[in-house]
This record gives sequence, structure tokens and C-alpha cells, in this order.
Amino acid sequence: MALARQREQVAALDTQGLLHTTLASYHGREDWKAWNRLLRDALIRSDRRVEGEGMTWPAEPGLGEDGHEISVTALRLVCLQIYYRYARALVNP
Repeated sequence: MALARQREQVAALDTQGLLHTTLASYHGREDWKAWNRLLRDALIRSDRRVEGEGMTWPAEPGLGEDGHEISVTALRLVCLQIYYRYARALVNP
């Protein structure tokens, strides 16, 4: 997958799309390092930091009840932790 195409994907995906694409990329190993770098940078740039409260992301429509920001933040943090949370599906491809 070309790097420019990945940038477009990161910008266009909603939180559930980011999570599923990140999981697929991680398990499939296709351009994982490039995808992870783009994802990490995009998510860090788009967070809202509130003094004393840490990082959060705004609510988005279509995610749970009113796309509450807690849901969005939790799922985006899981995206950033994929390689800590999940074993690879393909051990020796």
C-alpha cells in the first residue's frame, strides 16, 4: 500500500475504521511499520489535551450513544496499543 494512500486512509477513517484497519495491518504485516507511524502521528496530532485530564478525542457521530468522547478516546487508545494488546495472528508467515 502506497504511503500517500495510507495518509488518505488515516484521515478519512472514523474511529471504528481506524481500529479495524490497524488490527488487519498488524496481523497481516502489510506495511505495518509505515501504517503504525502514520496512525500514531495522526492520532497524537488530533487529540485534545486538557491540563490535569490527559488526552482525549472529541465525540463522533455513529459511534455508540451519541459517539461519546469516552468511547472514541478508548478505541483510539486501543489503536495506539495494538502491539501491546494482541499477539500476531501469523507467527511464521
